[in-house]
Amino acid sequence: MKILNLLVGGPIDLWPDELKNGQIKGDWIGIDRGNLHLIERGIDPLVAIGDFDSLKPAELQLVRDHIKDIRQSIPEKDDTDTQLGLKVALQEDGWSAGSFSSQSVDGFGAPVQALRTENSND
Repeated sequence: MKILNLLVGGPIDLWPDELKNGQIKGDWIGIDRGNLHLIERGIDPLVAIGDFDSLKPAELQLVRDHIKDIRQSIPEKDDTDTQLGLKVALQEDGWSAGSFSSQSVDGFGAPVQALRTENSND
């Protein structure tokens, strides 16, 4: 089984200790400001998703410097950035949902991590 984690923005003080200490295994999808948090911890997400309206231009450039697959949406959309991230994780070629768990939520009720998936190539 392969683990695919999603990190959204939100208060770092609400993160589980395992995330704060870099002990969560698996690949990452960064959602909006979550990308910046991951990069600051030495993790380059596989995919960056969001409208990035919470990032300053220099922060967005840092994301662009570190992540090849950036899927930027417009701020006026039907889905939240977190919903877009979950859709990408569930619909990506080669991935099929094995189970979904949210081990923690950010201050806005969005899952911090993780989507556990099985990769058909494993």
